[in-house]
Amino acid sequence: MAPCFFAKQVSIDSIVEEATAYDLDNLREGLARFHGDNVGVIFRG
Repeated sequence: MAPCFFAKQVSIDSIVEEATAYDLDNLREGLARFHGDNVGVIFRG
């Protein structure tokens, strides 16, 4: 089975929303509680 080559706009919008929350809100701090100091590497890949 071939992988999907198209992303739905709702998926793209959700990724942008989470990236914004990571940068501007407290998502980074929340993730750091579980992932430690490497949260940036985990989130940004």
